[in-house]
Amino acid sequence: MRSSIFNKAKLTCSVCFLLAFVIQLSGVMLLSDTAVNMDSIEYLELSHSLHTDQSYSVPACLNGYDNYPGESPSRMRQPLYPLFLLVFYWLAGEHLFLIQLLQILLLCVSLWFVFRISIILLEDRFKPWSVLFSVLYFPWLFLSSRILSEALFTFLLWASLYFLTLYIKTDRKLHLFVVGFLMGFLILTKSIGTAVAFFSFFTLAGIYGFKKGLKNWLILLTCSFAVVLPWGVRNYIALGTPTFLPSNSGYNLWVASRPIGAEWWDDSEEFTEATNDWEYYYIDQTGDFNFRRAAMDNFADDNPVQILKQGALRWLTAWSRFPGSGNLAGMNTKYLGLTAIQSGMVILAVIALAGLRSRKAALIILLPVIALSCSLPVTKGLTRYLLPALPIVALLAGHAVLDATDRIIRRHHSPSSDSSYENC
Repeated sequence: MRSSIFNKAKLTCSVCFLLAFVIQLSGVMLLSDTAVNMDSIEYLELSHSLHTDQSYSVPACLNGYDNYPGESPSRMRQPLYPLFLLVFYWLAGEHLFLIQLLQILLLCVSLWFVFRISIILLEDRFKPWSVLFSVLYFPWLFLSSRILSEALFTFLLWASLYFLTLYIKTDRKLHLFVVGFLMGFLILTKSIGTAVAFFSFFTLAGIYGFKKGLKNWLILLTCSFAVVLPWGVRNYIALGTPTFLPSNSGYNLWVASRPIGAEWWDDSEEFTEATNDWEYYYIDQTGDFNFRRAAMDNFADDNPVQILKQGALRWLTAWSRFPGSGNLAGMNTKYLGLTAIQSGMVILAVIALAGLRSRKAALIILLPVIALSCSLPVTKGLTRYLLPALPIVALLAGHAVLDATDRIIRRHHSPSSDSSYENC
């Protein structure tokens, strides 16, 4: 059944993949001035230190912090993307375009994973042209142009979900082991991957029941832990900190502890105190400790209802805001139009999800959506943090549109409408 669906969809999806490649290549050309930003420099510096000194460290005066003494060793960022840059940038001749080209390929393969997952889960209900909606939702494809970890994270996310789908269909333990290893690499790319590994328990328990679901989840978690363990051991030996989280997590938590709409972060008194009047770099290990403490104080000052309201507001803002439109926020036509597009897509996706006949399909599709959503109340990111999950949301929205179109066409050409037309 799936092979016949795949054969019918070959031409349609070839067109979609070609369009995805063209959109990304255009993004690389158009966004060349913004390919490298503050975060990119941190990744490049970490990978450069690996290349030149064989140490995971950052230099002094990073990003204009003149008083910053540098940090060696460091845990400023998760290590997998700096290793990716070491191999494909520093060792390959220092060409940014090569990294961007590889990230274009990673996102094209991610789209293929979304396509294959949809065929397996939706079976005869799969509509090939729904893939086009994932392609036309271009913000996630533009991730390939930036020297950031998001493209690699998106690839690993959909690779792990593809093998999870295969495991649920075939019950082959090898697929479950692969899922665990991939989720370990996901965590080593961005710590937000921890949420995906955690919430996979509910997917497995919902499909297999609590006992077998827990057993499968522990196997998955063991494989993930085996991948992450060396990084945690390194942090303990080199830094005295038994953790696999990066030192930017405290800053992210602090930003999330502040009300949306509060004064700009680096203008606030808390920011100045945490960085000791800018003496510390804001995501070094000292800053991580200071910001984490400030975040805990902020949460302690709020009552539980206020914390929940603030988290819900961040969640609603993220899902309703079109990626990249935050600086347009306000009562203007452009922002309202983009918000309508984003909100409409989400509503259509919910309609399509409600119409699924398969509980397994719904649980797998919801895993990345719920996992990344639940990270919003404790991170500084909004819609950008959701982008890796949005290809499937756009595809579901496309299904809702195509289903509605099919119903209208069938109703228009039904025998009853023909006979009523003749009677007229």
